[in-house]
Amino acid sequence: MDIVDKAQELEQRARFSGVGRIRAGLLADGTVDCVDCAEEIPEDRKKAMPNARRCSTCQEKHERRGRR
Repeated sequence: MDIVDKAQELEQRARFSGVGRIRAGLLADGTVDCVDCAEEIPEDRKKAMPNARRCSTCQEKHERRGRR
């Protein structure tokens, strides 16, 4: 499954669930995807931060945007 397929799946799930955005990228197979880039969050990050919604790269970008 490539990033376009994941994006389409997330968009479809958002539309059918009635929310504007998937708050947690939990997919049917139990994997957790970053809410920004839709890539799977690495296992070591999930262990260190079980509630992480972003991969470490996207989290750093998110935090930098917040400091502006």
